[in-house]
Amino acid sequence: MKKLLLLITLVMCLLSVQAQEDKKWPVQGDYHEGLAAVRDFNRKYGYIDTDNQLVIPCQWKFADDFHENRAKVLNDEDKFGFIDQTGQLISPCQWKTAHPFSDGMAGVTDYNYKSGFIDKTGQLVIPCTWNEVDSFEDGLARVQDDNELWGVIDKEGKMVCPCKWDFLWPYKEDLAVVRDANWKYGFIDKTGQLVIPCQWDFADSFEDGYAVVRDSNDTLHYIDKNGNVVE
Repeated sequence: MKKLLLLITLVMCLLSVQAQEDKKWPVQGDYHEGLAAVRDFNRKYGYIDTDNQLVIPCQWKFADDFHENRAKVLNDEDKFGFIDQTGQLISPCQWKTAHPFSDGMAGVTDYNYKSGFIDKTGQLVIPCTWNEVDSFEDGLARVQDDNELWGVIDKEGKMVCPCKWDFLWPYKEDLAVVRDANWKYGFIDKTGQLVIPCQWDFADSFEDGYAVVRDSNDTLHYIDKNGNVVE
């Protein structure tokens, strides 16, 4: 009986080894921009091309998808940096957290828990002075100041909309939902102007020219971009 159990154990071990050999990568992500992140049996990440060839060695504790030919990677000291598609570091691993590249910029957070932006060369072009940042889109990004209020900056770091909103949603169809100190919702445009007053108990982003809002009686309405109730 013992010999049988030993034989079964040996066969299972051999099958497990064979399965590992057959499955080259225990973890494989989706392809983005021609490359896919993979993790080897040493739990290190690298990248393969569409021919399943390893083109960036497995040396990272974590590796994200490529965006705009850049990918964030995590080293053994739990610090984030960015590589290009040759595997070359374009921004040293020095950031506590990092966003993927969008609109030519990536949000990064330093070890003072302040956030700013780097460009595609890895240069810090907007200093780490913000409590929190969101990704750039169409030249604008949401930022939060030390008072935990939200505003909008452009790619030069200039304020487009002052940090005065309790919260500010991403832009959709050129308008962004904002919430004031009284927890009332309205909309600003891309110049930071309040174009639909904060009078709603809730508002969703615009889609196909209309947005869903809720009044103080918990009644839902549709409004157009002029703030008129249409239904």
